Amino acid sequence: MKYLLVISCLLLVTDVIRADEDIIKVLEEFVKPCAQENKIMPEELSKFNDNELEGEDRARFGCMKACMMKLTGVVVDNEIQEDKFREIMTKINDEDPDKITAKVEIAKACFEEVKENTDECELAYTFIRCIDLKTPA
Repeated sequence: MKYLLVISCLLLVTDVIRADEDIIKVLEEFVKPCAQENKIMPEELSKFNDNELEGEDRARFGCMKACMMKLTGVVVDNEIQEDKFREIMTKINDEDPDKITAKVEIAKACFEEVKENTDECELAYTFIRCIDLKTPA
């Protein structure tokens, strides 16, 4: 069930990724400590939405995403807090409820694809990547 926490937060992050400036504004209180924890400098944040990272960068950004998912409160007691997720998505994207619901469904499908991964950081990275690739532009 700990993966549900990671996934829920990743769902949030995926849509945030669509606009780096919006991510920083809405999730600033989570971005800064998680970036610092993973030794990510402010000038490196442009890599946050890079779906092709490898090696150390992939690990650092995956861990940053996992950290953010934990801190957002999107998951509580190993349960996805859909209302919290929708609330944050609305702040980031200002989208209509139908689009947000569609993104939740994409996230659920992606979770099924990555849930067997036991590395929290890699799970977070591949989960966000999956959502990004499946979300229409």
